[in-house]
Amino acid sequence: MKRHFITIIIALVALVAPQAVHGQTITLVGQVQDVFLKRPLVAKISVFETDSTTCVLDSVRVERVEDMNGNIIIAPYYAPVKGVQHDYLIRAELPGYDVAWQKVSVPNTTEKELPVPLIKMRRARHVTLDEVVVTATKVKMFYRGDTLIYDATAFNMPDGSMLDDLIRQMPGVTMNDGGEIFVNGKKVDELLLNSRSFFGGNKQILFENLPYYTVKHIKVYDKKDKRDELLGRDDGSKQYVMDVNLKQEYQRGYIANVEGAER
Repeated sequence: MKRHFITIIIALVALVAPQAVHGQTITLVGQVQDVFLKRPLVAKISVFETDSTTCVLDSVRVERVEDMNGNIIIAPYYAPVKGVQHDYLIRAELPGYDVAWQKVSVPNTTEKELPVPLIKMRRARHVTLDEVVVTATKVKMFYRGDTLIYDATAFNMPDGSMLDDLIRQMPGVTMNDGGEIFVNGKKVDELLLNSRSFFGGNKQILFENLPYYTVKHIKVYDKKDKRDELLGRDDGSKQYVMDVNLKQEYQRGYIANVEGAER
């Protein structure tokens, strides 16, 4: 009789246990970041099955923590899913960025939270250059001494345009598929951002990640060699540079984020 009773108890436990596991949830915790500036983004987060068409959670909770200046320090999202072994796709959406996906595998675990790899988003590039209209009421370029200055605000660029789109529209400027820039036929040796060199002179990073609307002026001039600048001498050795100057409201944030991205 006792053995029969124990058998019944074991059978009941076997029936109830799967239901308990099935009812358990685990929270997926992660963050979204700008791939270039490495700053947190507050994006819409959805959870899908691995077929990328079946939505499990349409929109999940995203928190944001800001510093005293209103800059976002951290913006984690929390997505509760079933606590059983299963694979999901997490989708991040944000205006001005390409949609990003991240696969996550949920194991059989009793943990309440599961960290998700960082989702990195890249700015969208939906540009039709045939639709570009140049503003006629502003002077697009002028000289100040030996410096050629382009007024970036004189160009009406399509939404999604980046720095390279702006450069291609500047009079007298050409750029080949390799990213080499020529101004009136003369090759530019280096691309600067606010008179400083970043990313070891890798122009492509700035081309693809710096929005056109952040730019105020683009200056082209001959620049002394760094050693000559430090020694205060001029032996005739100069570089032909293109210097991208940001608008005042974007200088602090973008320069700080570029410096962080370079480290």
